[in-house]
Amino acid sequence: MIKYGSKIYVLCGAIFSLVGFPFLSIGLHFATHMDELGFNRSGNFWLLPILFIFLGGISTALGIWLNYQIVKQRREIIEHGKSVMAEIIDIVEDYQIMVNHRPTYRVECVYEDPYTGESHTFYSENITFAQAGCIPRGSIRVFVNRNGNYGEYFVDLDSVLKREG
Repeated sequence: MIKYGSKIYVLCGAIFSLVGFPFLSIGLHFATHMDELGFNRSGNFWLLPILFIFLGGISTALGIWLNYQIVKQRREIIEHGKSVMAEIIDIVEDYQIMVNHRPTYRVECVYEDPYTGESHTFYSENITFAQAGCIPRGSIRVFVNRNGNYGEYFVDLDSVLKREG
């Protein structure tokens, strides 16, 4: 998890993209069919396609940018961060996100820094029940910020799921 605000970025990015793309499409359709749009020739109909294209373009661009930021942060941590092996201590239910009226799960793991003796708890991204049953107890790789900021991290569930599956 790269800070707890990453869920908000993904959610807002998805909403902006889903709302913006239809607005952009409708605006482009209006712009290409202006003669049909103003068939009764009353009112300022030329403003309608401009408004739809502007709002749709801004929303779509903002949604894509927000989702790109999450992917970029995760890639930077994986490529330039350091990898530590944390011990899986639990698979916890997350009732904030439900799939088919069932809670999703998060892997909770702990890493003890050998130099400072501090314990750091990490949580994975949400996974479904089917995937949660495939995760063994043991150690898991966690990528953390190279500068020692353990608040920016990514739990590598793929390595465990591939190893077991």
